This record gives sequence, structure tokens and C-alpha cells, in this order.
Amino acid sequence: MADLVQAAQRHVDETSWPESGVLLGLWALVTTHTVLFLIGPRSRNVLHHSRNCGRAKSGDKIRDMTLAQAFAEARDAAGVTVEGKTPPTFHELRSLSLRLYHDQGINAQALAGHKSADMTAVYRDVRGDEWVRVLQK
Repeated sequence: MADLVQAAQRHVDETSWPESGVLLGLWALVTTHTVLFLIGPRSRNVLHHSRNCGRAKSGDKIRDMTLAQAFAEARDAAGVTVEGKTPPTFHELRSLSLRLYHDQGINAQALAGHKSADMTAVYRDVRGDEWVRVLQK
């Protein structure tokens, strides 16, 4: 396992397929010296509970507020601050990623799972907070 953590180069891939009414998944993590496979049931949700927790059952979708709260706690624990502004939220990070993917020609609407292009446009709006390029000499 140490090789997986310390490897300079890693590749991760995943695929899924239905079998007898159950969605199964195969995950592969590969380094120069190690290959790790995991095969098992897969949730239809990208982010899901891996075990029963409160009212949530294993495989249930993780609620947006739960994810946002966990992100905020991790951000605060890491000491991330932005001078003169409130710290970034999970949704701001998601918005940034959709803008960056869109700029690369990747279908941000499909990536975000939005049903309408209008919703994706809301996430891609920079809201007057464009990048400031800083040059280092």
C-alpha cells in the first residue's frame, strides 16, 4: 500500500456493468510496481454512503449539504483563507471546475449531470470574479 501512496505516477480507472439486476464495478489503481483491483457492487450515485449512517443506507446518495459541510470543515482545518473574502465553498469549487472543463471543450453539462444547459450556465458564470494572472520573474 505504501507504493500506492508514494508513487510518482498513478493511473486509476473504473468501469461498471449490470449483472443479475445488480450494478457491479471494477476499480483499478496502477503504479509502476503495484496493481490494486476492487470488484463489488456499485451505486448509481457518483458519491454515496459506503455504510449505513443515521437514516442513510449504504449506496444512498450523499446529500449536497452533507458534502458542502464536510468540504467546509476540511477547508477550515487546512487553514485555507482568502484575504478580504469569505473562503471558497464546495459549490464555488464545482463552478470553477465546470468553467475549466468547458474551456477545454469538455461537455460540462454532461459532466455536472444537469438536465438543462441553463443550469450549467449558472454554474459557469464567473459572477465578476475573473482570474487575475500573476507573473513570477
